[in-house]
Amino acid sequence: MQALQIMVREFCRLIWPLSCAGCGQPDWHVCPQCQDLLNFEAQNIAPLVESQTPIYGIHKYDGEMRNLILGFKNLERTDLVKFFQQLIGRDVQSWIASGNGNCGRVLIVPAPSTKKANLERIVKPTEVLARGVQLALTEAQPNLKHCIVDLLVQTKGEKQENLTYKERSRNKTNTISLAKKMSKRFPPPQSIILVDDVLTTGSTLKECIYTLEDGGYQVQTAMVVAKS
Repeated sequence: MQALQIMVREFCRLIWPLSCAGCGQPDWHVCPQCQDLLNFEAQNIAPLVESQTPIYGIHKYDGEMRNLILGFKNLERTDLVKFFQQLIGRDVQSWIASGNGNCGRVLIVPAPSTKKANLERIVKPTEVLARGVQLALTEAQPNLKHCIVDLLVQTKGEKQENLTYKERSRNKTNTISLAKKMSKRFPPPQSIILVDDVLTTGSTLKECIYTLEDGGYQVQTAMVVAKS
């Protein structure tokens, strides 16, 4: 069913030409100017003091980058998949350049979404980004063993985009847990790269990190594409 939905959507886009998801320039998926957003170096943008976990990211969540992310997440523009995988690959490059990636094996863990969001979306942003991390690791650190594991599940809580800053923080308290089957298949201690799309209040990543560390896992870093 999902494959059919994608085919119908892509056929419609042949009839109604696309414009750049970032700036609206016609006849581009991502125009050359917005494509230049890939040329920035990722930095450790917001270490969470409580766990000292570094978070790598590149851009602020505004302007063209905000439009690109919303097009990817809310409009499910599959033509942006490669762009965002390349973008989060810059996080991987900076993380390795900082002397990391020598842990032998790492699990790439996407931040979980609500069940409702998973049902509504054909393309799951954090899973796409996790694949981007995996591709970048394969290229930059071929001897590092890695795999994508859905190690976290969201047990309750609302979608974040319509909530205020304070509501976001409260919404993620005690709402994320380890996936029982996956945690048995990939038991601790293991090194983790946590992947999310946008860092807003940090509540999602904090809850993910606390859950993983409480379970005995070692979170090496978190990676996002933007920070608000």
